[in-house]
Amino acid sequence: NDSVTVRKELEDLGACFGPYQSFREMIEEDEDCSIENPLFAMVDQPGIGEYLVPGSPIIFDGTQNLPPMKAPLLGEHTDQILSEDLGLSSGEVARLHDDKVVA
Repeated sequence: NDSVTVRKELEDLGACFGPYQSFREMIEEDEDCSIENPLFAMVDQPGIGEYLVPGSPIIFDGTQNLPPMKAPLLGEHTDQILSEDLGLSSGEVARLHDDKVVA
């Protein structure tokens, strides 16, 4: 069987691989994609409900990894980005809102 041969060769080479699975198969059948894996947690996303979310796979020694978080809502960080990252004044941010340029 060709798939057995390929699997054996990849294992012998120490390659990182896994079998093909659909997203549904991964969520329903793969124990590595579950809350048993510390990378994942159940998160309540407003307007959608609770679902499995991955955290960052990047972990540095001596640091606490960020937990999995909900996705931001549309406009949730708009004012912060405009003021802190782009340096706009509160008046400029307000004008963008008033003119319906940003939400």
